[in-house]
Amino acid sequence: MVAGVTAVLSPQLYAFYQSGNLKGFLGGMAGGAEYEKLLNEVGRGTKGMNVQSALHVLIVLLVLLANAGHFALWLKGEKVR
Repeated sequence: MVAGVTAVLSPQLYAFYQSGNLKGFLGGMAGGAEYEKLLNEVGRGTKGMNVQSALHVLIVLLVLLANAGHFALWLKGEKVR
């Protein structure tokens, strides 16, 4: 038996994979994208990984911007809650 699951369930399946109950599994969108690459196809997994990567970069930039704003207020001596 093989399985394709969301990334949240992947850690729970490693025990079944190591014991041999599962012959293999695709963990999350990354697993789907890797499988598509293996088949030389561009599908929803590959496209989804592009979007997910871009959103992760955006989140990091927003966190950096918020920290810079917080630091600027701290330098001005304003009380930050």
